[in-house]
Amino acid sequence: MPMFSNRAQYQLGIGELDWANSTKAAFVTLLTASFSTAWFADLDRIDVAASTQDIKANELSGTSFRQEISTASRTVNLDDTNDLVYYDGADVTISSGGTTGVVGYICLMQYGTTDTSTDSYPIALWKATEFNAGGITYNGGTITLTWSTAGIFKTSSPNF
Repeated sequence: MPMFSNRAQYQLGIGELDWANSTKAAFVTLLTASFSTAWFADLDRIDVAASTQDIKANELSGTSFRQEISTASRTVNLDDTNDLVYYDGADVTISSGGTTGVVGYICLMQYGTTDTSTDSYPIALWKATEFNAGGITYNGGTITLTWSTAGIFKTSSPNF
């Protein structure tokens, strides 16, 4: 189950995070195992100046580690029976650009103007072991992230 950033929850609440209709890019990126999740919830941007605990500073080194989830594939589905809303999109294939190592986390982010702009922020974070129990090691080839059949993430309504 992903951890959501405060910024993404706020943007969803005010209608700025429009998953299915936005023209802003949604990207998945791979992060190192040394990324500190303690900082994640409070991140307002992908790149925070002079920070070593932001998304940009902890992306895996190499090329092509960001992969877009196409806007045409993004959907929102309502499940009134279970009081859930599912957000989905195409599976993602990421090239490791010839680099090798271990993926610690997978980050979903909205990309706006630049890495440092307020319209570019992390949405959700998963441990790599949530995709593969043994973790994810990249060896210079490609990594395919296959989302759950229910969707990439979901929100729920409380039952009173």
